[in-house]
Amino acid sequence: FLVLFLSPKFSGIQFIIFAPIFSFFFSHFLLLTKRKIIAEVQFLIVSIIMLGIGYYQYFSIEKKGNFYEKITLNHKVYTKNERIMVLGNQLAAYKNNTIATPFLNWKITRNYFGNLDEYSVIVNLKNSILTDKPTFILDYSTDNTAKKIFERMPFLKTHYQIVSSEPHSIYKIIESEKGTSAINALPKKN
Repeated sequence: FLVLFLSPKFSGIQFIIFAPIFSFFFSHFLLLTKRKIIAEVQFLIVSIIMLGIGYYQYFSIEKKGNFYEKITLNHKVYTKNERIMVLGNQLAAYKNNTIATPFLNWKITRNYFGNLDEYSVIVNLKNSILTDKPTFILDYSTDNTAKKIFERMPFLKTHYQIVSSEPHSIYKIIESEKGTSAINALPKKN
């Protein structure tokens, strides 16, 4: 109980520390029971309860749908078969597209992009964009993260043009006269 009390976050998986303790005392309890039929019935009851909990968890997830289906919004298809970078909780945008940067989970990425004043974050973001070269940057974030990124890295803004700003910002890479993107001329890493 001290471990549960001292942990910063509380979740059901933390009760796994009680599994060895429960197993030890329950098996000891069953071995000390004088009437073996009562021990068998108790064992069957506990087994059925444990299997029922697992069965309920497995099939309740199936009925409620996937976790990622809950966090996606209705998505209008802007792109198809393109390398895209999505800023915001909109995984549906990746349907028929390819992820172009390692920033997929918005819960983690949002916290990471919140530190745009840190040099290491800017360098990592710049290297990711220059290495993967997303054709489109779709900004579904509530705080207009793409605008903040372009303010911190003005050289990227010269290689992307805004295609749409309503209801969400969409930036497209500027193509050069040769048909390749202008960002290819930039070095990949410092």
